[in-house]
Amino acid sequence: MNPKPFLLIMGVSFGIFILCAVVDGVLQSKLNYSIYDLDPRWSRAMMVFSFVLFLLIGISMVPLALRYFVIMQIKIGNGEFAPVRWLAEHERQVVYACWGMIAVGLAISLPAAIRDGFFK
Repeated sequence: MNPKPFLLIMGVSFGIFILCAVVDGVLQSKLNYSIYDLDPRWSRAMMVFSFVLFLLIGISMVPLALRYFVIMQIKIGNGEFAPVRWLAEHERQVVYACWGMIAVGLAISLPAAIRDGFFK
């Protein structure tokens, strides 16, 4: 898998996180106004938006971490070992399996989190 799109997704998500924090800080310091002073619907929308950014960062880290793990294992001389060779040959399937586990965990936990007031 090409790591460039995942690096871009992760970088843009981090940048948006930082931009939101800076805007909120400016609003609080200069105007004595916070993002939480908005209508509750906007506040909830910002929480959902932040959660989606968090998920994008987590999802984009899976192929990056796997790719750089395999690269570093090969560089230190462990490339001929069976587990490292297998990971290098089946990188895409391992990433899809990890994403599937994340999706299953999210599908199980998100309804309970919403019911318990996670986005309130």
